[in-house]
Amino acid sequence: MIRKLDLTSKGLIGQLDLKQFPDLEEVNCADNYLTSCKTSPSVKSINLAGNCIKSMQDLNCNWDTLQELNIANNPIDFQEFTALFLKVKVLERNQQETEDQSENIKKHKELLDEASSKLTDAQKENKRLSGDLDQKKQELASKKGKVIPEFQQLINVQDLDNFIINYDYEQEGGSEYKQIIGGGLGSLNEMAFQQLNQQVLARVLIAQNRLINGEDEKYETEINN
Repeated sequence: MIRKLDLTSKGLIGQLDLKQFPDLEEVNCADNYLTSCKTSPSVKSINLAGNCIKSMQDLNCNWDTLQELNIANNPIDFQEFTALFLKVKVLERNQQETEDQSENIKKHKELLDEASSKLTDAQKENKRLSGDLDQKKQELASKKGKVIPEFQQLINVQDLDNFIINYDYEQEGGSEYKQIIGGGLGSLNEMAFQQLNQQVLARVLIAQNRLINGEDEKYETEINN
C-alpha cells in the first residue's frame, strides 16, 4: 500500500499516469519534463513544480479531495491560473458552508438533547405527581364515611331524642333543662328541642368535614385538645 510517492528529478518525460495507485495521497514530481499528470481520486497533495504543463486540462485529478497543488515554473497561461483560483474559491466556499451546516447540525442536536432531557425530567415529575395524587385519593377514600372518634358522642343524638320523648313534666324548670334550652324558658318547648337537635347535627357535620379534609389544622387542634 503506497500512500506517498517521491519522483523528484527523475527525468520523467511526457505523460504520467498514477491511477494504478488507489491508496496514494501525496505525490512529488517536481523538476521533471512532464506535460500531463493523472492521479487516483485519493490524492490530496501534488507537487508538479518545474515541469512542462501548459494547461490545467492536462491535470487529471479529483478536485474535491485535492488539498494542495504546486504548479510553479510551468508554462501555464495566466487565464488558466485565474480559472483555477476561482475553482479553488468555490471549493473553499463549499467547504465553509459544509462546516457551517455541520456546526448548525451540532447546535440543533445539542438543543434536541437538552429538550429531550427536560422532557424526561418532566415525565418523571408528572409520574411522581400522579403517584402523589393517587395516594391522596386513596387516603381521602379511606376517610370517606368514617366518623371522627371525638365527635362520635355528639353525632349520636339519641340521648337528646329520648330526653324529649320521655320528658318528665315534674322536672320542668330543672337545671338540666335550663342547661340545654336556656334558663329563660319556664316550661318545655318541644319545638325548641327539635331545633336544637338540628343545630347540633349541623355544627358537628361541618366540623367533621373540616377535619376530614384537613382545611383547618388549628381548628382541629383546638377540638382535639
